[in-house]
Amino acid sequence: MSKAKGSKAKGSMMKKTVLITGANAGLGLETARQFGANGWGTVILACRNEERANKAKASLVAAGTKTTYEVQLVDVADLASVDALAKRLRGRQLDAVVLNAGGIPGPGPDGRPKKTETGVGYPFAVNVLGHAALVGRLLRHGVLADDGRVVFSSSEAARGIPAMKAAPHDLRELVKRHGTRAETIASVARLAHLASQKKMDDMTEYATVKLIGSLWIGALGRRVGPKQRVLAVSPGATRGTEAASEMPAAMKFMMAVMMPTVMRWAGMSHALEVGAARYVEAVEHPERFDQGAFYASPGTKVTGDLVRQEHAVLNDRALQEAAYDALVSLTEGAARVADAAIAAE
Repeated sequence: MSKAKGSKAKGSMMKKTVLITGANAGLGLETARQFGANGWGTVILACRNEERANKAKASLVAAGTKTTYEVQLVDVADLASVDALAKRLRGRQLDAVVLNAGGIPGPGPDGRPKKTETGVGYPFAVNVLGHAALVGRLLRHGVLADDGRVVFSSSEAARGIPAMKAAPHDLRELVKRHGTRAETIASVARLAHLASQKKMDDMTEYATVKLIGSLWIGALGRRVGPKQRVLAVSPGATRGTEAASEMPAAMKFMMAVMMPTVMRWAGMSHALEVGAARYVEAVEHPERFDQGAFYASPGTKVTGDLVRQEHAVLNDRALQEAAYDALVSLTEGAARVADAAIAAE
């Protein structure tokens, strides 16, 4: 991939629209700011909290660009909310979608892993499932432009970070316990793979769901239109995010104190602007990236240039297809209900 930076001419962007999930703070807000600075016509802030979204919008408008900022409410962990957003977007055209919402959700009030009303683990729902459902609806109803781009926010942890002792579950080993690959992905979604464990390791689950999201992108890349581009991109170890806002105190300490100080001095973290710029580059310069691939920092680093990841599991075509099939299975029921409701109107 070329190391050259810089956005395309602003004039060519003025008629384009990008939607960013989780755009009220951190990486999402900074990504919205950069798109506005680059001259995009409309930036849609897809957020869960209306008050925070409107506050974010006001801060962006105050920057004085010609960009139109629009708030759309959605809780990506709730498929009904995702369906409602997709319904509101029908008839419009999106030139890009940045699937940024997510994070490292901690346990529920009872200390047990949180699940949605449908029995899906919250880490999986908020990072992957809702985004897969949204993209599926946008593609099905022709909302994504013929040359549209989708960028899924992955993580360095998806391929493992030895220095931080963060790594996903070995999916190939889990397959031996759960049968088929698709059944294995579904078991991770429902946290069934943790049945024999007394406690959930939040970072391991986060790394695993980001890995599955990246596998899904690999399979999706074989299904989209010839000019459309889908990518998984890690923002790197980025200071100033809210990824650990619901985590226990130790993780919050690392994100809020260690990352801006010790990790910064050691070259193991970069500024918010740098992390967001990775998303923007992937959207504005798709020619620099391979279809369906996962891009992150080089080697075992967590900062630096974006490079394609060649990890064996990440490029396992059978696992990619299994991730795609499992996500379709987990979302298609809701999609049929939503489509039937729209048809009845």
